[in-house]
Amino acid sequence: MVVRYDAKLEHGLTIIQAKTPPDDGKTRLIKGAMHCVADHGISGSSVRRIAEYAGVTPGLVRHHFGNKDTLLAECYRDLNTLALQRMAQSFADDGQTLSAQLRAALHAFFPEDLRDVRKMRVLVAFWGAVLTTDAFADVQKETNSAFYDFLAGLLRRHLGDRADLAMLADAVMALIDGLWLECCMNPDHMTPEAAIERAHHFCCLALESLQSVDR
Repeated sequence: MVVRYDAKLEHGLTIIQAKTPPDDGKTRLIKGAMHCVADHGISGSSVRRIAEYAGVTPGLVRHHFGNKDTLLAECYRDLNTLALQRMAQSFADDGQTLSAQLRAALHAFFPEDLRDVRKMRVLVAFWGAVLTTDAFADVQKETNSAFYDFLAGLLRRHLGDRADLAMLADAVMALIDGLWLECCMNPDHMTPEAAIERAHHFCCLALESLQSVDR
């Protein structure tokens, strides 16, 4: 399944359905690599160890991806694409209020199973690699742009073409990223469910304040 941003569409995102990927070596490597990074981090996830998690030979890493960095960058792309997919599928109801659509968008940023904190930690590990590895930086640029375009489109639909729309979209994304980190580093204090509630409450208060100032 491929998710693309299209400014001409009302909801901004279009989904291109694809056949369910087979349980082949490439798919198993992506799944195995995520589990391996969750347990050992990126530095502790050698090609041999990833292959053991995937139940394949190390040679398949070189065959499908060339090296470990390319494999892990593809894992990063897969996680972000799943979030965009959830986001696109959450807007079937055209009559939703801005508050309801914001909640759906916030929920889409987190794993479908909010108890899956391990998957959240994998993504945080990948964020660190964005600063040092070109393959990760390329994925970040591509998918982050799609997230931003979606949020800006959502806000534009309800608030109009405001001069501060870009700033608002940036602020929402920064809020989500910060709460995601808090969930991973301090899970006893912040759960994913609580993060979504806090982000939604803060966004609603901020938007109500903006609309009040506009009046």
